[in-house]
Amino acid sequence: MRFETKYDRAILTILLVVVVCFAGPPVFIYFSDHRAGLGLPLLPPALILITLSFMLPQYYEVRADGLFIRQGWRRVLIPYKSLLELQPTMDLGGNGTFSTDRVRILTAENRRYFIAPAEQERFMKEVSSRAPQLEWKGSGLAVPLLPASIM
Repeated sequence: MRFETKYDRAILTILLVVVVCFAGPPVFIYFSDHRAGLGLPLLPPALILITLSFMLPQYYEVRADGLFIRQGWRRVLIPYKSLLELQPTMDLGGNGTFSTDRVRILTAENRRYFIAPAEQERFMKEVSSRAPQLEWKGSGLAVPLLPASIM
């Protein structure tokens, strides 16, 4: 089952303003002044496009063999038996998602992933039905008696 990513309008608006402020003037200079040469004014927009290619597209799939995360060029398949915790979190930390309404995933390999499924409650229910080692704890899922040092 595929889950789309949640995008916060405020974050997208801020991102758009930043792109226009930093990429707009160099592009305008490049196309209005033929002496700009070598395309150096096009470097900021190119860097912004490259950065966005590392983040987009984003989606998550609950598959038979594990939880699949797609964020830009990065593709990760996490086996269900490896999941230790899925905890909803609201923060502003930069991690490639465009929402503050996120889910932090902790694995047995001590890896952390942050995702932002649009249908968070349904997503958590689908994962819980495939990962029997996880129990509902508050609004999230975790292995019983998870040591505090891992969190």
